[in-house]
Amino acid sequence: MLSPDKVLGFCKLHMGWPYKSTEHSDETIKNYIDTHTINLFSSYVPDVANMTFTAADAVPGSDSHEYLINDPEDCDILDVKDVIHSISDAFVTNHPWLFFPTYDDLPGHYMDIFRSRTQAMLSVTKKAYEFRPPNKLYIMPARMITDFVVKYERTHPLDYSTIPAQFISIFLDLALADVKDLFASIREQYQNINTPWGEIPLNPEALRTSAETLRTAAIDKLGTVPPSLILDIG
Repeated sequence: MLSPDKVLGFCKLHMGWPYKSTEHSDETIKNYIDTHTINLFSSYVPDVANMTFTAADAVPGSDSHEYLINDPEDCDILDVKDVIHSISDAFVTNHPWLFFPTYDDLPGHYMDIFRSRTQAMLSVTKKAYEFRPPNKLYIMPARMITDFVVKYERTHPLDYSTIPAQFISIFLDLALADVKDLFASIREQYQNINTPWGEIPLNPEALRTSAETLRTAAIDKLGTVPPSLILDIG
């Protein structure tokens, strides 16, 4: 599992530390990764979270039930993937809530499922939702609201603990690319540094090129990530 110390250590090591001092503090580097790397990585591999709402959580005075998705870890809300309503509402779940039937009950059970799905498809009481960035959720029609769970995508928390294991190396490469850009922006202001042994070139252009190459390769890998949503059209 990633942590801020692991990410900082990886980036500083590749920038020459501890044999070479860094132009920025650990806090500055961490803040830069939080601002840039997390957002870019999350646009390809978002974190998925759930939040429970009741009718009492609706914004007062809204024509439809309007909710604010306030993430408990202050992560940005990227999208709402599903609104899961009470299992007691067959018009919403498309499935009657029954205990597992016996063999003799199976024909009737499947007929109940078919009937429930048909009612849900034709019913005007079927709930719909709309996500409006940055964090507003609308549920229609308002009069039919029951308790529900919102499944949503968000940026990863800033402790990096939710970065999936299979993507850790890609995230580290993206973070290092951003850190190289950060250091290059400082070195571009000086180009060379004077020492008792003469001027030493800082080569910010080489640092920029290295960052872009690293970032492009990482994004190419992220572009091969399979979709997280499979549509059932049966």
